[in-house]
Amino acid sequence: MLLFAECYANECLAQKLAQNLKDVEEIIIRHKEVYGRDTIIKILKKILAGEFRSPLVEGTLTMAIIDYERGDARKYIDNFFSQRQIITEGIVLSTTERKRKKIVAVIFDPNIEEAFLCKISNKLCCTESVHKRIKSKNACSFLEKFLESDNAKRLIELISQKVLDVIGH
Repeated sequence: MLLFAECYANECLAQKLAQNLKDVEEIIIRHKEVYGRDTIIKILKKILAGEFRSPLVEGTLTMAIIDYERGDARKYIDNFFSQRQIITEGIVLSTTERKRKKIVAVIFDPNIEEAFLCKISNKLCCTESVHKRIKSKNACSFLEKFLESDNAKRLIELISQKVLDVIGH
């Protein structure tokens, strides 16, 4: 499975999901500093259209971890993903399929900070210093201890199970 992560915090969660799913799927995580939600959706559209040339997407499932955002920006996701399943408040699993290619996305509504991080620790609710840390290349180092909490593990397990249900394992 090829997994695209929108931001550094989403990449950290992607690593945890990959650990949970490693017995079922080999997951290759792709994140670049320039990735934003819209860039990832453009890549996903190319994958569905068969225009994304990479051996990593041939005959495999593609996944994304993205933020829903606020306002008109939501239309981009609404128009792309055809099916939605609520995992828990603020976290949605969406899928789309075309030409025997399936894309699954974990979508944080409106963003990972509010939908996931604040739920695992009040210390992660968006103060300016936290925001800077989770938007930096060192986000995973900062988030590691929080992602090991029982609350985080429970949410990650719930997301993992819903992904497995959708991909048929």
